[in-house]
Amino acid sequence: IGEIYDGEVVGVRPFGVFVNFGAERDGMVHISQIAPWRIENPGDVVNVGQPVRVKLIDIRDDGKLQLTMKGK
Repeated sequence: IGEIYDGEVVGVRPFGVFVNFGAERDGMVHISQIAPWRIENPGDVVNVGQPVRVKLIDIRDDGKLQLTMKGK
């Protein structure tokens, strides 16, 4: 937790984006963690295939990886 990674957007959904950053599973960036301003649609900010820099902020009990694109 706290490490910064370079990854690639592999999915865009209304609630956030999924990023492949080399872990066993893709991580999710919640819509509130994509930009420092409020966005309505993640697809307005990022696209599938786009390289992004993310920070791992949490590993949930179910193994899901939570990422942020803010402040990295």
